[in-house]
Amino acid sequence: SPKSGEFFRSSLNLASSDNLTHYVAALTSEAPNPHVNTFSGKLTLPPVEEGGSCIDIPLGAENILLRGAVLRNTEWAIGLS
Repeated sequence: SPKSGEFFRSSLNLASSDNLTHYVAALTSEAPNPHVNTFSGKLTLPPVEEGGSCIDIPLGAENILLRGAVLRNTEWAIGLS
């Protein structure tokens, strides 16, 4: 589990034909350290249904790109900074 680190919160308003939905996700990550081959964090998404529980997605070293990395042959990517 992530150690004491940074907590980022971002929101985006998504408009649909019926209503306006407010979407909030949280990223929890370990504090910066010199170990470039390891990473521990999680992405927390809001409940899919009203009254449901949040969805935690674990993140590891395979989910990050280091500064200066080049991404090729990839249809899409989600980036946070």
